[in-house]
This record gives sequence, structure tokens and C-alpha cells, in this order.
Amino acid sequence: MSKKFTEKEDWRQTRENLARQINELLFEKRLSIVNVAEQTGIPLQVMESLTLGREVYRPGVLRQLAAFLDKKVKIELIDR
Repeated sequence: MSKKFTEKEDWRQTRENLARQINELLFEKRLSIVNVAEQTGIPLQVMESLTLGREVYRPGVLRQLAAFLDKKVKIELIDR
């Protein structure tokens, strides 16, 4: 397996894991992405991309979302 393929796969998994966590929190708090976008000022298309695992945006957007959800962003380096 090529290094480039492995990096793409790792990044895909990161996006999917983040999306899963965000979706679980929204479900627990009974919030929609529309509610969150309106209350935080995060554009709806950004919220949609985050919850679908399409894109991870600037750290500031993640911090803003985390603060709204009463959470912190944690980035962790792990062994392969």
C-alpha cells in the first residue's frame, strides 16, 4: 500500500470519526445543523460538510462548535 493511499485513508477516517462525534452530540442535545448554524454563526454548508464527514474546517470553526456544545477539541497523535 502506498504512503499517499495510507495518508488519504487516515484523513478519511479522521473526518468520519469527527462527523460521528458531532452527530452523536447533536442527537443527544436534540439539535439540528440548522439550529447550530443559526445560534453559532457557523455557515450551514460548513455544518453540513462537518456532519457528513466531507471536510474539516479551520481549527477556529471546530473550537466555536465545541464551545457551543460545551466540549473541547482534542487532537491526538497515535501509533499506527
